[in-house]
Amino acid sequence: MPRVGFLVTVFLLIAAALLSRARAQNETTALALAEKIARSHGLAHFANIEVLEYTFNAARGGKTVSRHWRWLPQTDEVYYQGPGPEGKPISFHYKRSQLKADSSKLIRFVDQRFINDQYWLLFPLHLVWDREVQLLYDGKAPFPIPPGEGPHLIVRYGNVGYTPGDVYELFVDSNYRLRQWIFRRGGSKKPTLICTWEGYVKLGPLWIATQHWSADRSFHLWFTDLRLRMATAQIWLEPEKMPE
Repeated sequence: MPRVGFLVTVFLLIAAALLSRARAQNETTALALAEKIARSHGLAHFANIEVLEYTFNAARGGKTVSRHWRWLPQTDEVYYQGPGPEGKPISFHYKRSQLKADSSKLIRFVDQRFINDQYWLLFPLHLVWDREVQLLYDGKAPFPIPPGEGPHLIVRYGNVGYTPGDVYELFVDSNYRLRQWIFRRGGSKKPTLICTWEGYVKLGPLWIATQHWSADRSFHLWFTDLRLRMATAQIWLEPEKMPE
């Protein structure tokens, strides 16, 4: 019996070592894929962007919302025009560095929407920017909205931000452009939203998906009024439509 126990212990140790190695290999693959996705969307030259402007639009259930943003990434200043807490149009300007010192309802209201809208615009870059995330490479998989298939990357957020525990399943093409995702709010088993990433435009160094649709077309999110200015050239750059 002691020998049997010894063999079981050895087996468990070997299994644990193999599992640890497999996890490490998967993490390396997932990190490499995340960086390729971020770079294919313009990560390398983002630091040279002085001003980025866009209008976020979303329609669902007969309701439409539009929010216009001007963001200065180098100073993290945000200018907002859109509905306020009471639904009436407002204009608001703040620096995100104020958030710790200013706990007012208005700045939190605006900043939550800024984070939401900016993530829709630049999520591929957040794969490298964000730290409190777990990445899992799940091989090549069919797109949730047929047709198509491609590398499948699962992004799981920790207990951070305004919506902790969110999970995103990304499906990318052969150029590492994001084509579809599954969003699970708070890590829910049932998908909160499945939608496309399409209508790509090139805006300076960035590749941006301007159109997002659910399979039944009941959800539509899109970006308008896109433009940016590089720190190295004081001219506004407009989006160029790219082939799908």
